Amino acid sequence: MEAMIEFVGGGPYDGKVMSTDSSDRAEVSQVRRSAQLIGAGLAIAERQESTPGNLLTFRYPSAAVAEQAKTEQWSEAKIKALMPYYEYEVREYVERDGLVLIKARYKGVAR
Repeated sequence: MEAMIEFVGGGPYDGKVMSTDSSDRAEVSQVRRSAQLIGAGLAIAERQESTPGNLLTFRYPSAAVAEQAKTEQWSEAKIKALMPYYEYEVREYVERDGLVLIKARYKGVAR
C-alpha cells in the first residue's frame, strides 16, 4: 500500500507532499512509520467505539533558529527554552485504491 502525507493550512511546509514512492529513503521511512501510527490510533478508536481525534502531530523546528543555535553552539537547555516548532496535526485521511492520503493541517507555532 502506498501512502502520502500532504501538509496544508499554512506554515513553512504548506503544500509539501511526502510519499512512500520518494527516492529519499528517510522520507519513505517517515511516511511508513506515520501511516502505521495513524493506523494504530484508528484501530484503538474503533475498539473503544469512539471518534478518533488527533491521530499524529508533526513538530518541525524553525530552520532559521536551528541554524542560529548551531552557529552559536546553544546548550540543550537553551534550545529547549527558545526553539519554536511548527506543528501540524493529522485528523484527516482517505484510503482509496491502495493509496492512503494523510492530511497534516498546520496548527501554529509552539515551544
